Amino acid sequence: MFIRKEYENKFIHDTTWMRNSVYNATVNANRKKNARMQELHTKKQSKADVEYNENAIQIVEELEATQGKSWVDMIYQANDMQRPTREVR
Repeated sequence: MFIRKEYENKFIHDTTWMRNSVYNATVNANRKKNARMQELHTKKQSKADVEYNENAIQIVEELEATQGKSWVDMIYQANDMQRPTREVR
């Protein structure tokens, strides 16, 4: 019974994917001029690693406490850019 039920679930899954693919293809083929195509697989943003982000923020705060904002100047210098200046009016 277990194998039969799993085969049934696989069959349903496969036919659903096929239906979605065919539907998407027909919608894209019959779309109006200059209309966007529909993506079959939408891209989902991955979840942020909270622990990694907290550690990164802590490191940046420690650097700013000891060295100030000189790390920002180093990034601009490494990219051959000049740090933007604010105009005071």
